[in-house]
Amino acid sequence: MEIILKNLTSSNFFQNINCKIAVGKTTSIIGNNGSGKSALLSSLALDNPLDDGEIYIKGKDLSNLKNKIGYLPQNIETMFHKKTVFEQLQYILDENNYPKSKQEQRKKDILKMLYLTSYQDRQINTLSNGEKKMLAIACVLIHNPKILVLDEPFQYLDEKNLNIIIKILRLLKYRYKKTIIMGSVKTDLLHKLSDDIIVMDKGKIIAYGDKYSIFEQNKLYKLGIDVPKVIKISDIVKDEKNINIGYRDEINDLIKDIYRFIK
Repeated sequence: MEIILKNLTSSNFFQNINCKIAVGKTTSIIGNNGSGKSALLSSLALDNPLDDGEIYIKGKDLSNLKNKIGYLPQNIETMFHKKTVFEQLQYILDENNYPKSKQEQRKKDILKMLYLTSYQDRQINTLSNGEKKMLAIACVLIHNPKILVLDEPFQYLDEKNLNIIIKILRLLKYRYKKTIIMGSVKTDLLHKLSDDIIVMDKGKIIAYGDKYSIFEQNKLYKLGIDVPKVIKISDIVKDEKNINIGYRDEINDLIKDIYRFIK
C-alpha cells in the first residue's frame, strides 16, 4: 500500500511533485534550506493548501484520514493552545474525538512514554525548548495517528531525550506498523531510521527510493547536503582502499565489517 503524490504544486515552494510513499515504513525527505521539504511535509499533513495535485491512499483522498495524521511542524509553538501540559493533551484528544472513556488513561500513558509525568501540571511557557519539543511529540502521538509527519523531530533534544525518541520511532514502525514521514538536517539519524529517502532541490524531487540506492547515486554530495558519516566512511574505504562492502546503518557495524575484511 502506498500514499500517492500526483502533480503536487504549491506556489513558491514546490512544483509537479510525483512519487509514492510506502505505508508502514519510514520515509525521510532531505534537502537544503529552500528545497521545499518543510512545505511538502506540511502539505502531506494537510496543513499547507495545494495549488494543484492530489494526495491519495487506497484510491481515496488523504483528507479522509485527517484525524489519523499526527503532524509535528518545525515551529512547535503553533501547536500549543492551552496553559498547562495536561490541558494541552486534553485539547488534542478532544480535537481528534478520542473516546471519552479512554482519555484519562491515554494522557497518563503518553506522559509516561515520554518521561513527562512530573511535568503534567507545568505551565507550558515555563518549559525549556527541549521540554517543549517532548511535549509537542506527545501531542502528535496522543490520539494514536496512523501516519506521522515530523518536521525536525530531533531539534532541541539532548542525548537522553534523543535516544528516547529514536526508540519510540522504531517501536512505532516495527511493532505498530505506523507510517512515518520526516525531514531533518540531522542526516545521520535519518539514515539510521529510514527505509526510503526523497531528495529535494529547488522545489523538485530529484531522487527517491530505498536509502541505499539513493546514497549510491552520490546526489547528496553534488547538492552539498550533509552526508551521513557512515556513508562517508564507506565511500572513503571504497575509493582509497578499494574495499567495497556496501553500506550499513550503524558506524560500529561498518567498522566491525571493515576489520573482518582486512583481517
